[in-house]
Amino acid sequence: DSVLSYDEHVSFVAMHPYRSWHILMINEQPIGQFYLTYENVLSLVLYPQFRSMSCEVLKYLHNEIKPLKGIKSIRPSKLVINVASNDTEMIKHFEETGFQKIQYTFVLN
Repeated sequence: DSVLSYDEHVSFVAMHPYRSWHILMINEQPIGQFYLTYENVLSLVLYPQFRSMSCEVLKYLHNEIKPLKGIKSIRPSKLVINVASNDTEMIKHFEETGFQKIQYTFVLN
C-alpha cells in the first residue's frame, strides 16, 4: 500500500461518504484517527507508539459517540468496530474495555 496524496485522499473521501472523520489529539499531538460510517461502524487507528492507550481511547469514544438509530437489515443500533483477527493486542484491549465479540468474517479466495 502506498500513501495517498492530498488530492487522492480528498477524492477518496468524496467517493466514500463518512458520517465523520477525526484526528485524535493529546496535548496538540496527533495520536491516531477514527471515522464513523452511516452504518454505525467505527474505525480506529492509533499510531504504534500510542496503542498502549487503546483502552482509554475506546472508553472515551464509547462515552462520546452516540450511534444512529438502528434500521433493520441496514444498520445495527449499536456501534460496531472491526479488528483484524491477527491483531491480538487490539482484541485484548476491546475485551478489557467491555466490547463483545459478535461475529467472525471470512473471505472466499
